[in-house]
Amino acid sequence: MFQIQLGLKFKLRISQVLIVPATVLGLPWQAATRSQKLFSSNHQGTSSLVLMSSLSSLPKEEIHVDTFSYQCSQLEGLISESANLLVLRVMARRQAVPQDAIFLSFDTDQHICISTYNALGFQKQQVGKEEVDVFVIERSVHPADVVPLTWQFYFLSDGHLSCRVQVGSPATMVILQLPILIETDEPDPRPVFEKIPLDWEEDVQLYSKFLDRKEELQASHATYMRRHPELSALLADFLQLLLLRKPDDVVAFAAEFFAPFSVQNPPCRSFQSSDKPSPFRSRGFSWK
Repeated sequence: MFQIQLGLKFKLRISQVLIVPATVLGLPWQAATRSQKLFSSNHQGTSSLVLMSSLSSLPKEEIHVDTFSYQCSQLEGLISESANLLVLRVMARRQAVPQDAIFLSFDTDQHICISTYNALGFQKQQVGKEEVDVFVIERSVHPADVVPLTWQFYFLSDGHLSCRVQVGSPATMVILQLPILIETDEPDPRPVFEKIPLDWEEDVQLYSKFLDRKEELQASHATYMRRHPELSALLADFLQLLLLRKPDDVVAFAAEFFAPFSVQNPPCRSFQSSDKPSPFRSRGFSWK
């Protein structure tokens, strides 16, 4: 809820406020209405922005319409009135205004002009029965050959707009009640999920996957044995040599026996000395 003060004569309470600088238009404040329409167009391969403005008074009179067209290349850095409020809130939250903060804007005659921002520091403001600190930002629109239009925006610590004053105008917009301030946005703590021990023999789903994988591997091994009949002869030779040698370390003996058949080892002679060092057995150990 905002309150508009017009001098000291009367007060108006409204929920949504749209103030038009009627004093610049040369009309009484109560009798001026102004509307604008912006839309883009593409003519002969060039993008442009068309701005239509209509001005009329409250009594039924003839409406005067003006149309302006600008190339999009001329509007680089343009800040619309809606975007201007967002820029002001960002500056208010940071409580700082960048140096040389200059953007493009439209004046009351829809001509391109520059818009500047300046920080006026902190001030005290009475809101209801409370006195709060506000950060003041001044925005000025500089039309060509005309006195600049200046507004002062008062922001609370969380970015709420508490007051807006147009320099030279009797209209002042202030809030009636102090809103609930949002100090800091604290993120919610990340949830912690404890690791649950899984026993695949007791878990029905895991045990079912185990059985499926077991059958898949058995079928794959059986298929490989059918496609490579030489593997049966190789296993028979290994078992025969295993019974003859009777090694103490069966795993090392099997690794040494099958090592020459690995595709990762370079080709070697068919007959090698049993005394040659092997990486699969300890020093001084021999199968003899």
